[in-house]
Amino acid sequence: HPNFVPAVNNLAYLYVNRFPTRENLKRASELLSVIPEDSVGPQVLDTKGWVHYKQGQYDEAIKVLERARAAADNPIIQLHLGLAYLKGNQAVNARDALDKAMANEGKGLSAEDRKLAEEGLRSLSG
Repeated sequence: HPNFVPAVNNLAYLYVNRFPTRENLKRASELLSVIPEDSVGPQVLDTKGWVHYKQGQYDEAIKVLERARAAADNPIIQLHLGLAYLKGNQAVNARDALDKAMANEGKGLSAEDRKLAEEGLRSLSG
């Protein structure tokens, strides 16, 4: 159903995370744009921010992901925000967010996401 926010968000996230072609990033952005503002929670903000990140719009990604983190601080949001900070040349913020994402040995992250966080932290070290 097109008005069921979790389904719309999940489909958009699938486009972004598993099939990130230019066309699918555009589709994801279009899907997310029809969600009413009063229905936009942290998961939708995270997906919106991740779309911006994948499109190379790092400043916008940071703005949206900071809103997501303020609403719900979880490892996925911290990971996405940390990677956006990294691309935005904000090393201190990137390290802080990536360290938080990896707290408790990366609990709450998939193996793929833990690898992204570890690679981001390594890039900050050397």
